[in-house]
Amino acid sequence: FEVSWNSPEGVESWGDLRVVPEFGKDGKVASVLAINRDISARKRMENSLREREQRYHGIFDNVLDALFLLEVTPDGRFRNLDVNPAFEKSVGMSRAELVGKFIEETVPEETAKTVIAKYRKCVEEGAAIDEEATLDLPSGLRYYYSTLIPVCDDSGRIYRIVGITRDITERRRMEQDLIQRESELRSVMESSPDTIIRYD
Repeated sequence: FEVSWNSPEGVESWGDLRVVPEFGKDGKVASVLAINRDISARKRMENSLREREQRYHGIFDNVLDALFLLEVTPDGRFRNLDVNPAFEKSVGMSRAELVGKFIEETVPEETAKTVIAKYRKCVEEGAAIDEEATLDLPSGLRYYYSTLIPVCDDSGRIYRIVGITRDITERRRMEQDLIQRESELRSVMESSPDTIIRYD
């Protein structure tokens, strides 16, 4: 079992303590052998990794942009490893519905083709790319501006993609509304018998 102690200077240390009973000729425990292996370095590394993980999740879970992490399998497929709450809200699917599944298992075929093509482009170029996409999702038709960042393993193979996605649906709808109004106004101006002058 693990034990911990503090030095007089206040430095915490850890050990993996094993206690082995030693029996006498009468079959009763005569003594106890205690073996303690110092595991302080390993525990400090684990604690450091845990703290970094907590900081990462603090940012990942609370940022307003949709974030996702993909696995790039050796055969060139893309599997969801993690998504943040903003991503869940935007696409209308829960983390449980996404994580561990391949892209084509979670969205309609045409949507899967669109996003997989962008992921392949990221892998082929081996560099961060910025892309816009219109996707049909459970949350409806959405417009996104995304940055895809490839991540290499020790051998240099791209094995992860980090995605940062901004939902620009409302902006796009406003732009389309303005275009529609401009078109309607132009139609009225062109068909009116009156002289119409527009001043800016």
